Amino acid sequence: MSYLTSDQVIDRVGGTVRAAKLTTESGGTPDATQIATIVNGVESEIDSYLEKRYETPIASTYTKARAVLTGKALDLAAYEIHKLRSPIPDAVNTAHTKALDWLREIAAAKADLPGVPVTGGTGTKGISAQVDGAAKFFHMDGEWPG
Repeated sequence: MSYLTSDQVIDRVGGTVRAAKLTTESGGTPDATQIATIVNGVESEIDSYLEKRYETPIASTYTKARAVLTGKALDLAAYEIHKLRSPIPDAVNTAHTKALDWLREIAAAKADLPGVPVTGGTGTKGISAQVDGAAKFFHMDGEWPG
């Protein structure tokens, strides 16, 4: 998947010192596990919107789309890290809201990912099934119709 890296998240929140203050009690070094958990959560959240119309994760060959997704993922990750230690700066909150609004527009087919073909919402997650044949209904008397 990898729309972003932990290092990109650390840079977005203001570098190692700032990331450490946001992710640990001591403020020594950033909590790599906590940042990795946030990165994974953000990428899953993004795919939950995209999979309604695209095959996910979006392949790295779609460089324009991936660049946009990295920016949105960083907005979401910065919010999640700042949420650990409030208050959340207004700019971070606004960027988070705009990223979610954009993802909702993508899912609702009001916006598109640049250069990525729409797959019709099949996605790659979950199981789908199709049932063919005449419908059968169970009657109150316990008999199946013929």
